[in-house]
Amino acid sequence: MMVTLRIALSLSLLLFGATVAPAQTERILDFVSDVEMQPDSSLDVTETIRFEVLGTQIRHGINRDFPTDYRGQWGSRSTTGFVLEEVRLDGDAVPTQLSRLENGVRIRIGDPDQLVPHGVHTYTIRYLAWWQVSFRSDRDGLDWNVTGNGWTWPIDRAELRLRGPEGLVLAQCPVVHRAVGKSRRGRTDCRRGARLSRRGHDQAALPS
Repeated sequence: MMVTLRIALSLSLLLFGATVAPAQTERILDFVSDVEMQPDSSLDVTETIRFEVLGTQIRHGINRDFPTDYRGQWGSRSTTGFVLEEVRLDGDAVPTQLSRLENGVRIRIGDPDQLVPHGVHTYTIRYLAWWQVSFRSDRDGLDWNVTGNGWTWPIDRAELRLRGPEGLVLAQCPVVHRAVGKSRRGRTDCRRGARLSRRGHDQAALPS
């Protein structure tokens, strides 16, 4: 019999817009989100997004929107932390500009004086997020929107790779895949990953 002194983490994932696009249309070929959960419950996230660029909508770059403000069941509002660490295009640094949205932050990625050549290109976005884990009496929970829902392009494939401190137990890991007018379950692979603390960061570094 195995006795554990760990907090189980209930994980819910959302995949938005993951639908196959016809050939010869601009689209996201592959969306891989690597999430490293820290002992203080903050998240170190690296997104690797591979685009098919044809110059129809993607000309100078892309926008990536991150929701940070949420309204609770009884009308209360909460804000999660977000700090942008690094953005690259095909391995090279690329200009970025942050702006405030009504419910979050937008990263404008690209050089306004330079067009993105046609073809397959990879954007890599690394950021830190916190106040994403909910602490409950029986287990902690993480509701994570893997791809976000602000994309105008279809997504051929989306993948989450979640890692945590040694001893973290992932339990109850449903994945919901939502496209326009559709919702279906996805495949999950819950693996053992440590105990999370309620400590977090002091402030959210968001543009005013």
